[in-house]
Amino acid sequence: MAHLKISNTNIFAVWLKEETDYLKALRMEPIEETLQMEYWERLGALERAEKTLVDVPVFISTANALATAGTSEKITRESEAVAELERQLGIIKRWTSDCAEWMEAGRLVAKHSYQRALDKLEGLIVARIFEMADIDKPGKGYAL
Repeated sequence: MAHLKISNTNIFAVWLKEETDYLKALRMEPIEETLQMEYWERLGALERAEKTLVDVPVFISTANALATAGTSEKITRESEAVAELERQLGIIKRWTSDCAEWMEAGRLVAKHSYQRALDKLEGLIVARIFEMADIDKPGKGYAL
């Protein structure tokens, strides 16, 4: 320990506590960021639903009437969800695709998706390592 310039072993307990606190903080993402990402996704869904309603042909048919009714219900649901998220986040003016908050939330969503993919990949790699560690054990049924 002298070559690492550690004079007191009590530092290990401090480091352990710091690491534990750090890992506990990673369990859950900050509520504010989670709400911003959900708001961004709901705004996108609302925008797509509104565009779908505009794109429905004007001539009357049963299929068009059903599509219009379904889309209108979706717009209502998404609008209510967006309004609730705006209330929770304290947003006064609705975000648009060219505002800084929208872009930052989009980056958060992309980062979140990327991190989830990395977590899944890490889980698969660890599972494979454990599987490979057991390959030489008798009774595993691996024929080489």
